[in-house]
Amino acid sequence: MSTKRSPQAPSSTGLILTFLALVALIGLMLGILTHALVSRSGRVAQTPAIVSVRANHTPTATATSAATSTSPSSAFTGHFELTLSVSPKSVKAGQQITVTVHAYTADTHAAISGLQCLLRAPIDGSPSLLTSYPAAQTTDNTGAASWIITAPSQAAGTYEIETFAQTQSWGSRADSTVNLTGA
Repeated sequence: MSTKRSPQAPSSTGLILTFLALVALIGLMLGILTHALVSRSGRVAQTPAIVSVRANHTPTATATSAATSTSPSSAFTGHFELTLSVSPKSVKAGQQITVTVHAYTADTHAAISGLQCLLRAPIDGSPSLLTSYPAAQTTDNTGAASWIITAPSQAAGTYEIETFAQTQSWGSRADSTVNLTGA
């Protein structure tokens, strides 16, 4: 005697898993397509120079330029990296701090002159040393740009300061910390 089996409809769990796999595959393909289009255009997403600004704010830090700004000798277009140093690392409110950024090529570590760098609030949300920021500085022929800032009057603790620079095809940032001690 033979038995016949009737075809069964797919289970709802199988349909749901197939649908989710299809959605994930479509998302992956769109991500790859977007990456390819952005890479081909040579553009970098714009990052805001100042993350937050408060209205009616009196600056708690003053800044003066310690670097001589120079005109860019050439328009650098390759990949570059930044380092940021702060001296001294531990200060009291009202003391001066020297903040220095160094820009160099990622492959040969050669200094990059003529690159405009700025200080800004840390984009990772760390407590910022400053609430107002000095003007951007241009790196000199040693790849360095500096600011002299006055430590603000705020609670003792560790605060971060960040630098950022961007060209037509590349952007980079670096940060450092400052320990603000009590009076």
